[in-house]
Amino acid sequence: MRRHLPLAALAVALLLAWIVGYPLLMTLVEALGGPAGWTLDHVRAFAERPDEWIALWRSLWISTASVVLAALVGVPLAFLFERTEFPGRRFLGAVAALPVALPPLVGVIAFLFLYGESGFVSRVVQTALGLEQPPWRLAGPGAILLVHAYSMYVYFYLFVRAGLSRLDAALLEAAASLGAGRTRTLFRVTLPLLRPALVSASLLTFMTSLASFSAPYMFGGGFRVMTTQIVASKLNGEVGLAQVETVMLALLALLGLVAGQAVVWYTG
Repeated sequence: MRRHLPLAALAVALLLAWIVGYPLLMTLVEALGGPAGWTLDHVRAFAERPDEWIALWRSLWISTASVVLAALVGVPLAFLFERTEFPGRRFLGAVAALPVALPPLVGVIAFLFLYGESGFVSRVVQTALGLEQPPWRLAGPGAILLVHAYSMYVYFYLFVRAGLSRLDAALLEAAASLGAGRTRTLFRVTLPLLRPALVSASLLTFMTSLASFSAPYMFGGGFRVMTTQIVASKLNGEVGLAQVETVMLALLALLGLVAGQAVVWYTG
């Protein structure tokens, strides 16, 4: 049995090198390549354009804010469906997990049809209040964050709910027997035990938000993030610059991964 382990590990390593390492390597090669050979012109063009750094910064803070908003929605839902009993809990719990099965574009379009200026909810509010114009306009960073919270809370919901289902009830009972109230037990016992689930959900949400294109494209307007900036550079024929932008976005994702691992290591 052990003889097959090195072969299996080699096969997995080759597969990862092909589907992960090779595309990243080719992206880096194209970012540093030019008609006359190796060049830093594309990197220099990126560094000299303020719009590139603005788009990179926007990707960072939009992704960070998306993590916070998704947690504010998903974590309470996880506690609600895992710790309380009410009619229809199983069905509604399954409905709450539905966004994880939807492709990103489908989720964005569903949000648009529900809450857009001509969406169902918008028309209901407009009719109920007798307004001549739609009650709101979804555009810019606020709209992007709403879409991200709507489509990404499910990561916190699923991870935290799974973590709650595996919690040792004896620890909670011990805290209660020592006189700890619900709030103290939550912050001193429950949430520390849920730290792996929270970090995993945060990383997944952060990475998904960084790679998000549909929401910024449909709701961003002139508010460009790195994904829309990459497409714009590609359409303008600046392929080398687009590759540099892709590398910078990948480095930002790697930074998020390292930060998440550092949190896990620092907090034990």
